[in-house]
This record gives sequence, structure tokens and C-alpha cells, in this order.
Amino acid sequence: MAKRISRPTNLKSKPRPLPVDMLVPADKARGFKMILLSLPFVVLSSVILYKRLYMGEDKRVQIGEQTEEGIRWFTPEEIKKKDEEKIFTKVFGNEDWLKNSRTNN
Repeated sequence: MAKRISRPTNLKSKPRPLPVDMLVPADKARGFKMILLSLPFVVLSSVILYKRLYMGEDKRVQIGEQTEEGIRWFTPEEIKKKDEEKIFTKVFGNEDWLKNSRTNN
């Protein structure tokens, strides 16, 4: 294995990545660890997307809340308002495209 070359301390920009044959085992282990940590996110999001696109499963929404008096159910207007206030809805928009894709199949 080739010896790893240290980076000069006076450089302010990021160094170019080392060739694969110059990586030390710790670098390879870090890359492998990052792959393993990302797998659950990729698999889970893929399964949820598959269920929603091909199996016709609807989006999970909060339909009520627990209060001291008991459960208070939301009205349809409150459900829609809560969905519009979510960060993901603000970033990605509503899901009208998903409903249209189901009817076109």
C-alpha cells in the first residue's frame, strides 16, 4: 500500500480526494460506515414511496389530538390546515400529482 501524503497546512481550499490505492484502512472504513448508515433511509423511503405509488396507500395524517379532557378530533378544515403548515408540504408542495398519477394508470 502506498504511503499517505500529508496536506500542507497553509492551504485554505479543500484537497483533491486521494486515489483509491492511497487510502488508508480508516478512510475505507469511514466510507463503508457511511454507506451502512444511509441504507435504512434509502430502504425506508423507497418502501413508503412504493406503497403510496403502486399500492394506492394514502398519506398518513393526524386526525386528532390528546387533551386533558380526552381526544379532540380535527375537522377536515383543520386537517388540511395542519398539512399545509408542515415543513415538507412547504418544501415539496401538496400531493395532487400523486392523485393524478393513480387515476391515469
